[in-house]
Amino acid sequence: MAEWGECFTYRELVYIGHSNAITLIPLTDSEAETRMDLSGVTRIDVCIDATAGSSDTLPNEISWSERMVDDVLTWVIDIQVGLIPGIVAGNAAMRVVVVDAENTEGLVITHDLALNIIAAC
Repeated sequence: MAEWGECFTYRELVYIGHSNAITLIPLTDSEAETRMDLSGVTRIDVCIDATAGSSDTLPNEISWSERMVDDVLTWVIDIQVGLIPGIVAGNAAMRVVVVDAENTEGLVITHDLALNIIAAC
């Protein structure tokens, strides 16, 4: 298993209590940049170290929609990490899991996305 932050070469900045969103474009094939179809997704779970959130209980903080990205209709995931209850300042790793009829236990689409969580005024 990769060490914290080993899979990514940067850290996303997150501000506790603020709604700055991290937007993800999930891919089924990263080399071909084939974008994932999220039309059948029923729930998205987010784990930030030991803190968990779900679109079932946090629909405003964890959401997905289809919109234009680079002139292509694309499914995207928006996560307002700073508003997820229980996160604390410091370095953390975030995992995103999508659940649908085909993947009832969930499919991990990001593993150890490095975060720098900051307590902002």
